[in-house]
Amino acid sequence: MGSLKPWLVVGLAPLAVATARADVYAFVDDDGTPRFTNVPDDPRYELLIRDPRAAPGGGSASRASVNPGLDRRPYHGAVRAAAERFRLDPALIHAVIEAESRYDPKAVSRKGAIGLMQVMPETGRRYGARPNELRVPERNIAIGAQYLAHLLWLFEGNVELALAGYNAGEQAVARHGQAIPPYAETKAYVPRVVGLWKSLGGR
Repeated sequence: MGSLKPWLVVGLAPLAVATARADVYAFVDDDGTPRFTNVPDDPRYELLIRDPRAAPGGGSASRASVNPGLDRRPYHGAVRAAAERFRLDPALIHAVIEAESRYDPKAVSRKGAIGLMQVMPETGRRYGARPNELRVPERNIAIGAQYLAHLLWLFEGNVELALAGYNAGEQAVARHGQAIPPYAETKAYVPRVVGLWKSLGGR
């Protein structure tokens, strides 16, 4: 188990028996309580032990192994790592990068969004990253993917609402009755990213 923290090793024992031959995820709750599961329903969970039967990335992330075309995409190593960590389809991450920055790591929007996935500084701070860190492609992709995973969790797996939240903010989706906000930019953004996602093999 490599460099597992002692509290993880202690807390893992009963779960390892109960979830034999399954991925195990863990995080430390705000009150200091370690949490373990084989069904990560919160974006704070991180992979602790991988089921040896699973393809790399497991779940939707395993599509990276059946879509070799993604391997030729820029920054695919970082995308694949983020997809595995946050249980995302790598094709979806690539689609967001294409729509947001066209793979330009130096891109900065008029609103101040930074880098490949156009992460806002406040979103970066939410996940412990300073604005200058968002200029590092690997860090930018990890933060953007973590936020996207949060949105998918928040909107119960609805990709279109998650993308609307990524573009307009999760509060905007909530204000409009859990629907795509009627903003011209967002109404164009969501189908564009979905189209890119499908063209890259996403489902």
